[in-house]
Amino acid sequence: MDASINVGVAASVIINGSILIVKEGRGKYKGLWGLPKGYVEPSESLEKAVLRELFEETGIIGEIEGIIAIRNKEVDGQ
Repeated sequence: MDASINVGVAASVIINGSILIVKEGRGKYKGLWGLPKGYVEPSESLEKAVLRELFEETGIIGEIEGIIAIRNKEVDGQ
């Protein structure tokens, strides 16, 4: 069984003292609320990925001020 690593990013955006959340439009979490997020594409930096996902999901052009957390998940390759 092959295993691979996937890397995801999520944007934590504060606007007027409130945290921005989005409603999931598809996938197993459809209809639930969460941070704008997604996967890092091959050869894409973490910074570019999080800004791309933020823009794709909200239309907001963001600016990175720091990193809150890192997660790493091994998945079975099938």
